[in-house]
Amino acid sequence: REFLRDLRGMGIPSVCWLFDLYWGYRRENEIAYNMAPWTGADIVFTTDGGHDAMWKKYQIRHFLLRQGIDARVTMGTPTYPTEAEVGFVGSRLTWAGWPYRGTLLDFLKSTYGGRFGHFGDSPATQVRHQDLNNLLATLKIAICDTVSSPRYWSNRIYETIGRGGFAIHPRIAGLGEEFTEYEHFIPYTVGNFRDLKQKVDYYLEHDEDRERIRRAGFEHTHENLTYTHRVKELLRILEEQKII
Repeated sequence: REFLRDLRGMGIPSVCWLFDLYWGYRRENEIAYNMAPWTGADIVFTTDGGHDAMWKKYQIRHFLLRQGIDARVTMGTPTYPTEAEVGFVGSRLTWAGWPYRGTLLDFLKSTYGGRFGHFGDSPATQVRHQDLNNLLATLKIAICDTVSSPRYWSNRIYETIGRGGFAIHPRIAGLGEEFTEYEHFIPYTVGNFRDLKQKVDYYLEHDEDRERIRRAGFEHTHENLTYTHRVKELLRILEEQKII
C-alpha cells in the first residue's frame, strides 16, 4: 500500500492485472477485509465479468480483461507417453471449495477406465510448455472445467484450444463472445453427465469432425485471443481512461 501511495504522490499511475477469481470464491474476504493491497491501484483489470456491482461497492476502478494464449505457441505432436484418449489437465481443486471437479474426474475415470487420463494433479506432475502441446495432440479429447461464477471462466479453455487441443467445456454465459459452440469447442451442461458422455462418445468416433473443430479453434484463438490482443486492449482502456 505504501508503494502505491508513493507512486500516486509522484504522479505515476498504477495498474494491476489479476487472473484469479475473487467475488463468490474463497478469496473475496481479501477484498472485504481490506487485505489485498492491489485494490488501491488506479486501475484494476481482472478476468471476472460478472461482479460489476461488487467492484463499485468497494470503490475499485475495475475493468474486464480476459486471459489468452501466447502467440508463439504452436501445435504439438502426438508423442506424449499415454494410452489415454480422453484427458483432464490440472488438480482436483479440493482445496479451493469447488467439489464438482472431483465428481467430474471420478465420473470420467469410472466411465472410461484406461481410456481416461488425469494429468498434472500436483505441482510435481504439472504438464507445461511443449509437453502440454504434445499431450493435447496425443489426446483425442480434453475435458475442461472452471469454477462456476457469472461471466467468468479460467484460462484453461485458451490454453487447451490455443495449443491445438479438442475441448469439451462447460457452457457459460458470455463464453460465446470469445468462442463459437460446435465450431471452436463442444459445450456441455455442468452436472449433466449423460450430456457429457454422449458428446465424448460421439467425438471419440468421429475423427473428421473432431479434427475440423480442433483446427478451427486453434486458428481462431491465435487470430483473436492472444496476449498480444489483450495487451492492445489494455492499452486502449488506459488511454480511454486517460491513464496514459
